[in-house]
Amino acid sequence: MKKLCFCGLFLAILLLLGCDPASYSVILTNETAGTVEYEFDGAQGKLGPSQSTTRVVGAWTRPPSNVVDGNGIASVRVRTDGVSGNHFFERSEKIDLEVMNTLAIPLTIKAGNFIDNEGKPELKVEAGKTATAVIYKPTPDFTADSDFPIKFDVSVLDKKDDDDNVLGKKMSVMVR
Repeated sequence: MKKLCFCGLFLAILLLLGCDPASYSVILTNETAGTVEYEFDGAQGKLGPSQSTTRVVGAWTRPPSNVVDGNGIASVRVRTDGVSGNHFFERSEKIDLEVMNTLAIPLTIKAGNFIDNEGKPELKVEAGKTATAVIYKPTPDFTADSDFPIKFDVSVLDKKDDDDNVLGKKMSVMVR
């Protein structure tokens, strides 16, 4: 009986030791041409162009979140190497945005922090006019600064050259 209790206690200790979260080093690398700001393992961080940093983290640490460029635009995505656990910041796919305002009032269009209008996360569109910017999310939730009910008609198209090669994407938005 003592041997059985001893074996059970020994196995329990081994299991507890085996569940102990190990720490390991992770490299964060900015592969963009601009500054990247992020949150990782409970702390804020910032990396300049082509910079890297090494962090020691525990098991089950989540990838960086709230990743934005130096203007606060969500134009950066995180790519994680599944083998090393290292994280790389790279530019998100850029979509040309064209907004046509069919209303008789000017509007300011927002989509979280995914619109990049020369470093501002919004696009002002005069009444009856069209304005352009860049957006980094193919399925944004558009909002406008209006007290009136507004409808957004959104379509995303491939931009192609004369030989039918895809050059990128274009998002057309009609505000009515």
